[in-house]
Formats: sequence, C-alpha cells, structure tokens
Amino acid sequence: LVRYNGPSEEEMTEEQREIRDAIVASRPRTGINGPFGPWISVPCIAKPAQSLGRACRYETSLSFEESELVILLTGAKFKSE
Repeated sequence: LVRYNGPSEEEMTEEQREIRDAIVASRPRTGINGPFGPWISVPCIAKPAQSLGRACRYETSLSFEESELVILLTGAKFKSE
C-alpha cells in the first residue's frame, strides 16, 4: 500500500504552496511528512489543522519536554506509526 503524500510541487496551487511553505517553516528538521502532504491537497482542512496542531503543541502550559512525552505516550497508546 502506497501512502498518498499530497500534490507534487508542479501540481500545487499558489494557496497550497503557501501552506506547504508555512508547514516547512514550522518543521525545519522534518519537513512534509505524516498527515501534512495529504492536508495540503485540501487547503480548507490544512489551515485549521495546522493552527490546531500548533496550539496543542506550543500554546499550552506544558513544558516542551512534557508536551513531547504526552505526544509519545498518545502515539504508543493508539499504536501510531
């Protein structure tokens, strides 16, 4: 089974490129992977999803380490890859 990674750069609209650039800027070490590629193909989903992810990860009372631990524990609980 091949995972859909979103549209190629040549296929992207200007709005999709802007979203891709914002995601890459917020994830300089990892870039586009996971759900981000497919999100880009639907900008009305990508924008609020990106905002929600940022709020959940960076705009909480948890420290960075605590936040990362919660993310890892949640992934383990649901057997996420």
